[in-house]
Amino acid sequence: MKTLHRGDILSGTVAAIERFGVFVGLDDGPAHPLFSGVGFIVIPELSWRHISAPTDVVHVGQRVSCEFLQFDTYNAEARLSLKALEPDPLRAFADRTLVGQEIRGTVEKTVPNGARVEAAAHREQQRRDRYPFARRRPYSSGRPGP
Repeated sequence: MKTLHRGDILSGTVAAIERFGVFVGLDDGPAHPLFSGVGFIVIPELSWRHISAPTDVVHVGQRVSCEFLQFDTYNAEARLSLKALEPDPLRAFADRTLVGQEIRGTVEKTVPNGARVEAAAHREQQRRDRYPFARRRPYSSGRPGP
């Protein structure tokens, strides 16, 4: 484990899926009391997009490549990230959006700190992306945003 550094890429197979995350049997992973060479991916590290369950992203037996984040000495697990190997969609959105540009969308869900809005960022692409927008006024699901 001392040879692993944050950012190293590890490969393995999804061994188990729980409501709190995903266990990955690593090809060259650390020793573990129950599963040899185990890594763990917490829900927020599975994907940049909002997911309802880990099974929205992976399935048992699936081969995955993950970025090593840190070693959890208490659980003897490598903490991993799938999303770290994907480009940050908010960075891409910021790079292609002009300051002051008006973007229209539909509120999908309200959350305590704002709303999830489905927005068409560029009409010519006719592509739908999801971006959290700051709450400026009360929203309700299914209603067009500002």
